[in-house]
Amino acid sequence: MMEDRTGGSVREGRESLPASVVVLFVLAMLVVAAGLLQRHVVNPLGARYVINASSIAMMLALACSTMAIAFLWPGLLRQQSMIVIMLFVLAILIVIVSTIQPKFFTEYNLHNNGRRLALLSIYAIGGSLAIISAGIDLSVGSLIGLIAVVLPLLITGHETPIAEALVLVLALGIALGLVHGLLIAKFNLQPFIVTLCALLAYRSLARTITADMTQGFGEAHEGLRQLAIGTFLHVPIAVYLMVAVAAAVGIFLHGTVWGRHLYALGQNEEAARYSGVAVDRLKIAAYTISALLSAIAGILLALDTNSVQPSDAGKSYELYGIAAAVLGGCSLRGGEGTVVGIVVGATILTVLRNLIILAGLSTYIEDILIGAVILGMVTIDEIVKRRTAGRTAMKQQRVLSAE
Repeated sequence: MMEDRTGGSVREGRESLPASVVVLFVLAMLVVAAGLLQRHVVNPLGARYVINASSIAMMLALACSTMAIAFLWPGLLRQQSMIVIMLFVLAILIVIVSTIQPKFFTEYNLHNNGRRLALLSIYAIGGSLAIISAGIDLSVGSLIGLIAVVLPLLITGHETPIAEALVLVLALGIALGLVHGLLIAKFNLQPFIVTLCALLAYRSLARTITADMTQGFGEAHEGLRQLAIGTFLHVPIAVYLMVAVAAAVGIFLHGTVWGRHLYALGQNEEAARYSGVAVDRLKIAAYTISALLSAIAGILLALDTNSVQPSDAGKSYELYGIAAAVLGGCSLRGGEGTVVGIVVGATILTVLRNLIILAGLSTYIEDILIGAVILGMVTIDEIVKRRTAGRTAMKQQRVLSAE
């Protein structure tokens, strides 16, 4: 028997099938049926796309394999159901996008998606630490924008040596994250208020120190820019950086006592405090690491675009990070989430964004998508909480009746 976060038990065995898997199976069957009945799909712009037999067969295979896994290894789906669900959704999305637009698998498009994924994953992983601790970091986007304008300003405007400039912007990120953590942990201020004020302040600061002028490296420093736009073995270098960050944070969360304490903090702060967990230090560490990873993302953004607008750089990135985290299984209540899930969530958002671009649709649809994702996942989280609480109450009532 395994205990869930509300104190109820989770039964192991093959007597029941996860409802999420059943829903996915039905959804996949509907997609297959639609493809068989109507082989041609016409989008609002009048372009004609074809759902071919191979994509239909792949969707069917994905649905059947998921059902097989559910029957053979039900415990796996119960413990890591969100990651399995997101991988299933991602696979279907890739099939659909590649079917609609064959350009999806071109080297140029894959490299672009790889760089976007690396950027999103890095700051989403950082922001997820705040979410796991039952907080939130709304300063991510503005901090990325601030770092993205400060780096070229130092290198090209003040002729600061590259190594020194990189150290300075990383130190700036760490210092600002440390301030966030201290205000939240030592002054008991709400994370929402602290990071919201930081969001406004950093955006204004970026515009002030640059006189609202676009920043970039011009034709110089191409070697430095290869960190963001270069490739190694046909894989963007930024992806290797993303993997290194994900591995480091994954080891911290799942392989150290501090990571386990962070989950405990997110589940119940008072219980964690009474258990001897250094709550304040963990909060400070979570927001400091979040800011550090935002600074790394800001460096990548500046090197990739080479044209940074202080008013727009990193705008709404905090929402993309939150959406990737909740898609990957992080609960906005805290105490839940994995690095693998967050990367999968970021990949789904990247593929969806690419679909919008390749289909020639308005990029404003992205905002609708992000809002729908966050609202939908929060709603699901609330439903799951209520159902879990209801099952726990019913079990306790049966125990009392038996006594």
